[in-house]
Order: sequence, then structure tokens, then C-alpha cells
Amino acid sequence: MSGAPGMPDALGPAHGALPSANDPEGNLLFSVHMYGNYADASRVDSVLNQARTNGVPIVVGEFGWQLQGVNVAWQQILSSGNSLGIGYTAWSWKGNGSPDEGLDMAQDWNGPLTSWGQNVMGHQCGISNTSEPASIFQ
Repeated sequence: MSGAPGMPDALGPAHGALPSANDPEGNLLFSVHMYGNYADASRVDSVLNQARTNGVPIVVGEFGWQLQGVNVAWQQILSSGNSLGIGYTAWSWKGNGSPDEGLDMAQDWNGPLTSWGQNVMGHQCGISNTSEPASIFQ
């Protein structure tokens, strides 16, 4: 998995061959972290659609409902990710320190969920409504 600042803006052919063109086994995955620059749903859609259009293997590797007072279009991340088949990892289960403890999805390691955790789990495109158990657990 690879991620870097500005990476979403470099997802097109205008920036040269994608590293994935030199990945014959298909093991490369790009990760975009969506925080302050993704307060607007159109920005989320622009980056995810551009990745899909250009065949870039991508995951939203980290996002929260806000960061340092700037709201994030998290509902759009879930909805667009779901419709485009792009996975995501909401940040984070537990353990953030000040000032980011509002990004904890659980009040303790074993729960209960915070309002952020309830949102990520219960949204129509959230974890509870879109995930499936890994076959190893079935």
C-alpha cells in the first residue's frame, strides 16, 4: 500500500506511467487519507471517480468525521466508495490522544461505540450494512 501527500492529484496518465503498470502481479494498492481537503462531497467524488476511471487500485485508507475542527464529507466517502467498489478504513477504533480523541469509534477497546462509531457502523453504506465475514470465519 502506498500513500503520499498530493497523491490523489497525480492519478492520471498526464503524470506518466502509474507504478501499477510495473506491477505484473497486481499487488500495488494506493491509499488516500481523506481529512480537511475533503470537506466537500464533490472533492471526494472527483478523486474516487478519477482513480476508478484511470484504473488506479485505491482504498480510502483513513478518514474521520472531522480533523482539527474541519468537517469531512464522510457520508460521501461511504456512499461513493460503496457504489464504486472502493474500500475504506474509518479512523480509528480507539486510542487517539488529544486533540483527536473525537475520532475514536469506541469508548473502550470492547465498546460501546461513540457517535462516530455508530455513524460508521450504521450508515446505509456503513460497515454493518455492507461488510461480509471473511470466508475463513464461515
